[in-house]
Amino acid sequence: MRLERWLCVFLWIWLAIPLVYCVGRVFLVDRFMIPSDSMMPEFEPGDVIWAQKWSYGPRLYRSLDFDGPYPDSFRLPGIGKIRVGDIVVFNTPVSPIHGDSVWFTINDVCCKRLVGAPGDRIGAVDGHVWNDRILKPVGSREMQENLRWTWDGLYILSERFNVFPESGNGWTIKNWGPVVVPAKGMTVNLDSSSMRGLYRRAIEYEMQGTLDSTVNTYTFTHDWFFFLGDNAPNSQDSRYFGFVPDDFLIGIVIISK
Repeated sequence: MRLERWLCVFLWIWLAIPLVYCVGRVFLVDRFMIPSDSMMPEFEPGDVIWAQKWSYGPRLYRSLDFDGPYPDSFRLPGIGKIRVGDIVVFNTPVSPIHGDSVWFTINDVCCKRLVGAPGDRIGAVDGHVWNDRILKPVGSREMQENLRWTWDGLYILSERFNVFPESGNGWTIKNWGPVVVPAKGMTVNLDSSSMRGLYRRAIEYEMQGTLDSTVNTYTFTHDWFFFLGDNAPNSQDSRYFGFVPDDFLIGIVIISK
């Protein structure tokens, strides 16, 4: 009888460990691997990172059908918020097939540093990023200085290097802005082609349709974020794919090895 009791305890422990591990990854922290050098010198390719979900709140899915552009999900309340300077894991808001639209792909995940929270006014001069709400430098100043001295011809707007699609402002990844990151409840006037170009993808994502040319103002229903890789000369980030919606966020990096 005693042996049977110990076998029962062992069986429950054997079943509980993977269950606790899975529940922990859904609600508390999750593990990811850095695939590229876009976050150097902070992270090297192959580094393992852990991202906590309790600050912004864990994202849960109502459906496991991920064929559409919008995650059928909801978020539990968090106990904090994401701050400028945090390194965040999120779903990349573009798809090789749907490159002109914000599109959710469950397994397409990247890790970047937040430089613009909802409502922030941001930009860059000679490769150095500024946020008018933050006095201290944002991101790696060393790598931004490297970008400053990189030949401009590599980064002029083109089909390959699509900085703020259709903005028409002549921005490069060295010099861009100012731009205001969309915030829930913020209204923008779409009275110029540059304004329509800056916010078109975000608006069409929220509208779940094409932005009509007769629409002159729009009020956002989501918070959006602007992320950059620390390796400023070589990072595919919000300078290329634009703003990231709140329902694409996964967690804040707290541990790496």
